Amino acid sequence: VRKVTREAMTHQDVTNSAMAHDGEGFTNMTGVTFGFGIGSYDVAGQSIDNDEGYFGIHTINGYHLNEKLSLGLGIGVDFFNTTSGEQGTDDGYELLPVYADIHFMPTRKVWAPFFYGNAGYALGAFEANVDGGAMFGLGGGAQWSLSRNSALTASLGYRFQSHNFDSIDGFNANYINFKLGFKF
Repeated sequence: VRKVTREAMTHQDVTNSAMAHDGEGFTNMTGVTFGFGIGSYDVAGQSIDNDEGYFGIHTINGYHLNEKLSLGLGIGVDFFNTTSGEQGTDDGYELLPVYADIHFMPTRKVWAPFFYGNAGYALGAFEANVDGGAMFGLGGGAQWSLSRNSALTASLGYRFQSHNFDSIDGFNANYINFKLGFKF
C-alpha cells in the first residue's frame, strides 16, 4: 500500500443521523395538554377572571410534505374544571376539539425547535347544556429525536376557546397551553 486517502463525504448540518421524519410521509403526534386560564371574559355584562384550567389528551394524524413542514387533522378531549357557587364547589365539563394543524420545523437536529398553529371547533359531546365553539392556537416547542421514526415533544403556546352553554350565550376565554407528547 503506497498511499491511504480519505474519501470526501457529503452531509447536511446535522449532529446525528437520528432525525424524526427526515422527508415525506405519515406522522402522528399524541400527547397530553394542560391549559391555564389568563385574562378575563364577559358573561352577561359582568367581567369574570379566567381562573379556569383544563387537562386534555390529543392526537394529530398528518403528513410531512417535506422535512420541515407537516399538515394534519387533530382530535382530542379536554376536561375543563371551573369553580362556581358560594361554597366553591367544582363544576367540570368536557369539550371535543376537532382541528386542522400545521407544524414547521426550521432545522434538522436531534434537539430541534418547531412552531405550530391550529384552528377548529370544540364540540360539547357529553353534556346536553354544553356546546363548545371556535378554537385556535399558536405556539412553539422542541422535539428530541429518539430515532429516525420517533421523537418526544414539548411545547408552550396560546389557545383561544369559545364556550357556549344553554344558560350563557357564549363567552371567549384565553389560555396558556403546555403540551408533552410523542411523535412517530
